[in-house]
Amino acid sequence: MRPISHCQISDYNTGESMPNWQGHGYPSLVSTFARSIRPNVPTVMATSKCVRGYTDYTLRPELHLKWEVFLYLAHGAHAFVIDDALFDGTIQPQTYERLGRVFAEAKEKDAYFGHERVCEVGLYYSLKSRDWYGRGRPAQYENGYMGAYRALCAAHIPVDAIFDESASLEAIEKYPVMFLPNTAILDENELRMFREYVKGGGRLIATQDAALFDIDGKALRDFSLADVLGVRFKGKADYSLHYFTLPAGDLAADIPPDYDVLVPGAANIVELAGAEAVGDLKIPFYDGPPFHPIGVGAYNSAWKRVGPAVALNRFGAGSAAYITFGPDVAYGGDFPLPEHRLLIRNLVRRLHPRPMIRVEAPTTTEVVMTHDRAGNRYIIHFVECRPGLVMSGTGSPFKPNVMEDPPLYRARIVLQQRPREVTCLSRQTQVTQKDNTVALQIEDVHEAVILAY
Repeated sequence: MRPISHCQISDYNTGESMPNWQGHGYPSLVSTFARSIRPNVPTVMATSKCVRGYTDYTLRPELHLKWEVFLYLAHGAHAFVIDDALFDGTIQPQTYERLGRVFAEAKEKDAYFGHERVCEVGLYYSLKSRDWYGRGRPAQYENGYMGAYRALCAAHIPVDAIFDESASLEAIEKYPVMFLPNTAILDENELRMFREYVKGGGRLIATQDAALFDIDGKALRDFSLADVLGVRFKGKADYSLHYFTLPAGDLAADIPPDYDVLVPGAANIVELAGAEAVGDLKIPFYDGPPFHPIGVGAYNSAWKRVGPAVALNRFGAGSAAYITFGPDVAYGGDFPLPEHRLLIRNLVRRLHPRPMIRVEAPTTTEVVMTHDRAGNRYIIHFVECRPGLVMSGTGSPFKPNVMEDPPLYRARIVLQQRPREVTCLSRQTQVTQKDNTVALQIEDVHEAVILAY
């Protein structure tokens, strides 16, 4: 589908979220994606009351239902919970007892939902890259987009979806950072737009094959944004996996310095053309059949450096960062590592070190920042999902579990200015304020922190 074009005939944006099929990170991604298609019409996300699908005649625990409903509400969407009648046409009353309690609480909190989203990063979705670069191998592009979203969400960096169908310089200039997740194909209008964005003071992150293919999906000799990125393409580091290492510094925050981090997937060898190199891209000692001289598995240890890992460049009044491999692609694939996520987080913080609101919380916590301009307040939603431990049975595929126990965790909000007043919706939440920092201990699936100014 073409999200923008094909949704113009609809009365509202919608999609299926189904965490039991796609994982617990998917409802957040798909609600952000759908809501961004047409921000001025309602967004309704469909899910099921069942544990595994639409027709297994089970009922999810109330906390798990509450988590998903409040996640959509925090994102400015609505929840559409699907039920199935029994064979005799009756329904399970327990379903509506649980949903009744969840929606009653949602109704009580209604005034705190639906406000303007505060977003720091614009995540670019490219139909051209999906359809022509990713043809035959859709994961080659889609995993980059999903991995970037997942990494930003886990870092509590507020993100919005931007579409190549409707993007304009005016639209992207409101985002401090624009992210091109393996966005291989950019047409002439997009190239002009991103040059002007960075030249005017914007910050751009591009990964792996970004700007390296033409509109027909054919490889170019060099990056079409080479001047912005400050690098020239030399060739492919043609292995099925790679490694990167980073020296001590801000890009290596929470990553051991000089540690070889595995990254499945392709990578590029570049030469600098004005950019500053940070870290090393390495190839493995050996890759592929017919035998493995080192080790016995599909992965071999890092061998030699073939180029920089990251290139940082100044362009006009702005800056750009190019990652020669795909931490986003890897993080959205089958072998995600914390270091993939941390590199993305650290790059955003390197380019935009002082956001207006910064939140520290567990990676399992969804944080949605909104602005109630009429009420002179920011409303920050914390939505927590901690499903229990699961094991796969013999011959059974892994399935995500459901949440049964209420969460208990700490979080911290760091602001540029001291708020006039801090309040929370739950009486159980413990709040401590010191200057511009608000420390929290939260004991619920959903909490909203109101920062009046």
